[in-house]
Amino acid sequence: MDHRRRGVHYPVQLHDDFLIVEQRDLLNYVANQPEVISALAPDYLSVDLSPFFRQPRNIMIGTEKGVVLFGWLGDDVYEMHYLLTHELRGCSALLFVKSSLRTMFTSRFASAICGITPRENRAARAMNRALGARPIGVSTDSIGRACINYVLERATWAKLSAES
Repeated sequence: MDHRRRGVHYPVQLHDDFLIVEQRDLLNYVANQPEVISALAPDYLSVDLSPFFRQPRNIMIGTEKGVVLFGWLGDDVYEMHYLLTHELRGCSALLFVKSSLRTMFTSRFASAICGITPRENRAARAMNRALGARPIGVSTDSIGRACINYVLERATWAKLSAES
């Protein structure tokens, strides 16, 4: 699968250093869109998320409209972050993230996907519930926001997928 922005090819999977650079460009493009950075890092004018690719087991799926990041935690468990622009909202956003989860559970054989969502981000909390994730605790993120921790296990995802 590939995606295009301004005539540049953005592959979804990482295969060599050249592709990693293209993925970094796509990730930073999306992360620095005004509607994304305001939720991701409210006090910053720009961010560089290139270090995400230092862990070779981390996975990014996406286009210029949005990306889903899966940070490998070990034992086939990943931490998910979805960065969605204004072009990817509502049902299309839900379908995009569900498709990314399907890839992780069926092609990457993830056992669980977890995430940390700021309490004030109601849209992300609603998305987590719509995806079938359940709250498992509370925490504080790296910039001091109160958060809710979520998890979606493969068995739960499989049951929900079979029902829909």
